[in-house]
Amino acid sequence: MEILDSTNLRKRLADAISHGQQSITIASAFITDAGYSWLNPLANHLSKKLIIGRFAPSDFYFGASSFSVLARALDDGWKLGLSPNLHSKVTIVDSQKIFLGSSNLTSHGLGL
Repeated sequence: MEILDSTNLRKRLADAISHGQQSITIASAFITDAGYSWLNPLANHLSKKLIIGRFAPSDFYFGASSFSVLARALDDGWKLGLSPNLHSKVTIVDSQKIFLGSSNLTSHGLGL
C-alpha cells in the first residue's frame, strides 16, 4: 500500500489505465469535464467501462459535477451507475489494481 499525493496518483492511474487489458470501474461522487477529458483517452481501448457517480441535481447546479459529461460518456461507450449517497473514490482496473482515496474525477481532485 502506498499513500500518494494528487500528482503521483494521477501518474499511477494513467499508467494503470493505459496498460489495462479489459475493464475499468470508477466510483467518484463528482465528475467534471476536465476529469473526464483526462480519463477517456486513457481508457478508450478498454471494452468494459463504468462510471458510478452521485449525479445529484445540486451537484450539477453548483458545478461540482458536469451534466455534459454524462452525454459524452454514453457516446464514448461508458456505462453509468447512480449511487445517490456516494462519497467513496475508487478506481479498479481489470479487477486487479485498486486505487482508493479522496480524489474525485475533477481537475482539483486529479491535480490537473
